[in-house]
Amino acid sequence: MSPELSRAFRNLSTRVVQKRGTKGPKVNSIAVNHEMRNNESSSLNNIISYVNMEERAFCVPAVIRTRKDGKIVDVKLPPSVAQADTGSDMVVISYGLIKYLNLPMKLLSENGFSGLTMNVANGTSSPLKYFTSFQINVLGISRHVEAFLRPWNSSNEQEFHLLLGLPWLHDANAKIYIRDSIIKIGDPNRSEKIVQIQGPEFTQSSHHKLILHPKQPKNRDPRSNCSESSSDDGDDSDYDSDSDISLDENIFEDNKLGQESKKKSAANTQSFYQTNKELKPSNYSQEFRSNINQGPKLLVDRRPLKRTMSNAPQSQIDSWFLKSQIKLGPLKQDQHDKITRLLYTYKDLNSTELAELPPTDLYIHRVRLKDGIKPWNRAKQRRWPQGKEFWLRRIINDGLKCGMYERTMEANGELSDWNAQANLVDKSDNPGEWDEPRLTFNYQNVVEDIPGFFVELSSTTHDYMGHPSHRLFHKLDFKHGYWAISVHPDDRKYFAFSIA
Repeated sequence: MSPELSRAFRNLSTRVVQKRGTKGPKVNSIAVNHEMRNNESSSLNNIISYVNMEERAFCVPAVIRTRKDGKIVDVKLPPSVAQADTGSDMVVISYGLIKYLNLPMKLLSENGFSGLTMNVANGTSSPLKYFTSFQINVLGISRHVEAFLRPWNSSNEQEFHLLLGLPWLHDANAKIYIRDSIIKIGDPNRSEKIVQIQGPEFTQSSHHKLILHPKQPKNRDPRSNCSESSSDDGDDSDYDSDSDISLDENIFEDNKLGQESKKKSAANTQSFYQTNKELKPSNYSQEFRSNINQGPKLLVDRRPLKRTMSNAPQSQIDSWFLKSQIKLGPLKQDQHDKITRLLYTYKDLNSTELAELPPTDLYIHRVRLKDGIKPWNRAKQRRWPQGKEFWLRRIINDGLKCGMYERTMEANGELSDWNAQANLVDKSDNPGEWDEPRLTFNYQNVVEDIPGFFVELSSTTHDYMGHPSHRLFHKLDFKHGYWAISVHPDDRKYFAFSIA
């Protein structure tokens, strides 16, 4: 195993903790339906923050029962605070919301749960130490909930979040309709009426598949959907409260939910959607294209030509396809016909014979012998069994016919001082006497001074694959591939060989 491969395996098996570095200019690696026109445009982080808070999917208008000043009160949460999530195995609440609602914090270890951790999106895990319990009412559907307390620090202790995972969804008999952005909750077995929560509808962007964006973005107060009284939401008699209050406006606007203030958030929202309305190229893209034009020139003047699809009858294409023995997976008929027509258009690339493998015109190899290297001549060639001898002569003759090899006397008028040895390599582990082998040559004595080159490991470049400067990603999967490179006529003498 090479040191580079060993180092790559070690990097893949080690969790890397990013160190806090010095602050400097950063470049967004992706653009989510966002085109910048000037330096004052919202950054990608602001866009995602807006989408997650103002127009998040499956937010629910929750009312939480708690105690304030010795009285039982129902606190109405803004819809952007509580969110249903089928991808979460637990109900999670933030520290800031617990402190504001004055909910009790209980140790998990005292209830027989210790050593629990929560995996987060960046691949790390955080220990879970506390949980809380409370009564939650969503449009009259009341449930007792136990929620894990999300780990907190000084940077997020003021955030208000409530993630309603599978325990609440299962208990409320929730049914989610993704495209319509609808959640239906209510259990008929408990004589509950099925209620429907309509959220903002989303659509896919024509420019990316990263996130969805709202069909009809609105600049509205996130507390507008909150009801005035939890007792009017349903017939749950044991949910009547002595006092109903709303989440304090100042607290809500001062917490770190991705918005500095309601006024600034509305301004950023309007600017974001006005900017995306025309979907023009960004300044970054224009600058990048200008840098490409100033880059190095192409190695060859020949440019690729885009072929037009063949107009041959489908019956003719199907006949060629069967003879070629190309295998395709299960497809619809129209997709199958399109793929076969595409392959038929490029059928000349289906090279199966030596004559169909011409050398590339992008490169001609020149031999750079190291100083002090003298000609090497294999005076006596190896004798082969009858089956090997047959295939050796046949392969050489086929190569002479298609121009892969040439006779030394015809090309140079004299024999070369160099003479390599031909080697036959079996294609299988247990070959028969007359099985076709693979012809190779031992050129270890043609010691060249190879120009330096560097091929970076894929593991080190993986994080840069999503950079906006990459306009093309090409993936091929070949079972067998061959690449022929022509040797300069003045240097072909170094690769001379004999078979007798």
